[in-house]
This record gives sequence, C-alpha cells and structure tokens, in this order.
Amino acid sequence: MNEIITPQSVPLLDEYLAADETLSTEILVRIIDERLDPLIRSAVRRRLHVSLDLSDERRENEEARDLVSEARLLIIEKLQKLRSGDGRPIDDLDAYADRVAVNVCNKYLRHKYPNRLRLKNQLRYLLSHNQRFALWLSDDGEWLCGLRESSPAFNTNGRRSSAADIADQLELSFERDDVSAADMSLVDVARDVLKRSAGPLLFADVVNCVYRLRRIREPAGLTDDEAMQANLPSNERALPAKLEDTEMLRAIWEEIKLLPLRHRSALMLSLRHSSGEGLITMLPIAHIATLSHIATVLELEPDKFARILNELPWTDAKIAEHLGVTRQQVINLRHWARVRLKKAAFKEQQGGTNQSS
Repeated sequence: MNEIITPQSVPLLDEYLAADETLSTEILVRIIDERLDPLIRSAVRRRLHVSLDLSDERRENEEARDLVSEARLLIIEKLQKLRSGDGRPIDDLDAYADRVAVNVCNKYLRHKYPNRLRLKNQLRYLLSHNQRFALWLSDDGEWLCGLRESSPAFNTNGRRSSAADIADQLELSFERDDVSAADMSLVDVARDVLKRSAGPLLFADVVNCVYRLRRIREPAGLTDDEAMQANLPSNERALPAKLEDTEMLRAIWEEIKLLPLRHRSALMLSLRHSSGEGLITMLPIAHIATLSHIATVLELEPDKFARILNELPWTDAKIAEHLGVTRQQVINLRHWARVRLKKAAFKEQQGGTNQSS
C-alpha cells in the first residue's frame, strides 16, 4: 500500500517518541484514538463487510470488533517498542495501521473460512486465465467479472443483476434438472452464473454465489497446517506444466534444507515462477513438503508462517528486514544458494543420464 503519510500523524509520532513517560501515554492515546483507530475500523469494515456498530449483535460483527482490538494492541506494542529503541522505524504510520488490520482480518478468514478462501483463489485464477472469462478493476476500485463474449457488459462499470437472484434461479434450475453444482466443474458453474447476469458482477458476489450453489461447508477443528493448506492456490491441474520434473524439485528441496538458514531463507522467500506465483506453494501441491515442514525449515513459527503465506514471494527489501541484513546481502545470499542448487540439479541430471545409459 502506497498511501502518503498525512501531516497530522507525523508530528504526533515524533512527539510520542520524544516525550517523557508522563506525556507519552497521553500522546499514544491521541495517536490511536484520533488517527489510527478510524483507519483500523475502516480496514476491518472493508475486508469483512461488517458494520462494527455496537447495536449489531451478529456473531461476525462481534468477532470483527474483537479483531479491531487485536489490531490496535499490535500497533500499540509496535509503537512502544519503537519508543524503547527496539525495532525498525515506521515510514508510513497510516499505511502500517491499514496493513496490520488487513493482516489480522486475513488470519481470521484463513482459519474460519479456509474452503471459502480456497474457492476464491480458484475463481480468481479461473476468471483471469480462462479465455471465456474476464476479470478487471472498475473505476471505483472494485473487482468485476463477466463473460468475454458479452463485450458491451465487459466495457461497462455498471451492474444490473443481483447475485442472490441468480443463485435462486440456478438452484431451481439445478433442482428441476436433478443436477448438483457440487458435481459440476468450476468452469461450468462460473459460466452458468455469469450467463444469467445482464452485465458484470462483483467478483465477491460471484464467490458468494458459487459458494452457495456448491453447498460448501467449512471443516471444524482444523490444525494450523490444514488451515494453511486449504489456502493454497488451486493449481493441481496446471502442476505438470509448472514443475516439469517433480523428482528434480524433490532433490532440490533436499539441497535447500542443507543450506545455512540465511541462504535458504533468502532463496525460499523470494522464489517465483514465471507466472509470478510464489514457488513455495508448489511444494505441498507436489506432495514434497507440508507447509508446517517448510515453516520448520525456515525456522518460523507455523502461526507466523500462516500470516505471511499470502504475501509471498517477498521483495529483497522485505527479506532484508526479516533477516536483519542489507538488501545487497540478500542478493548475495540468494546468488550463492542458487549456485549450490545448480550444482545439485546438474548432479541429478547426470545421475538420470547414467541410469538411462
């Protein structure tokens, strides 16, 4: 997020860091109440589609209010560490507050609705890669989707159909034809939903509609690894094209585990496929390593690894911050890690050649 820090928040933060113990608490309260709390609440409302009103007694709204409190506490802890001289400085306080709130929400969604998030990842991939569909950002900053063949709808920001009405119509149609959406391919369900629309639909509404039609339910009592696993992009069908030789990947993974921690971290946290997707998610899909195992190899707590999973691959600057080194050192660490892996890949190829001969 690239928000420009506002004039109000800079002096307040500077005052807090420079104030004595008596004034620091008062200034901290002002920073949270006057500046950051509205940003946190806005981020939670936007991410979870809740009101946060005290009169709203729905369970999801009450849980969202707890998340606001959690984000607030995390920010307070960070500011207190800064005051004590511990931790890296915050360049943009407003953006930092928004990012913390969004991360808290994402963690909540990953654990509570893993199957819904999995479906969302599947639909996003499908609508952006299948030529039958289109996914684009509207002038209002909302993700819309539709069928490519309906060109007038594709070029408009207007929406003329209710996703709830479409779901009602399709449920009746499927029941009449004795068809179950759960047994249909995701391509066919998405196509039927979008064909019923007179124009583009919000991507979030399509997710809701397909989720309802396929009667998806969330599992109870997920372990951390199961919850993280459920959030992997659904790329199993495309796997052979992305990982041409699973055995070679397995051999390379074994070599990665032998690298020093900083080398394997610099490499793994930045690995990227030509599609732009983090290769770290491919290891579980290829049944080479579970996410808990990867977290252990990177010496990260499973909970922390779950929080950062959707951010990967990281930039060199982010990895440098994580490792406590410079950006150039990250580049050097990754370079030497790649040199070793190339040697391992060459040995694997030579071994395969010798066996075949």
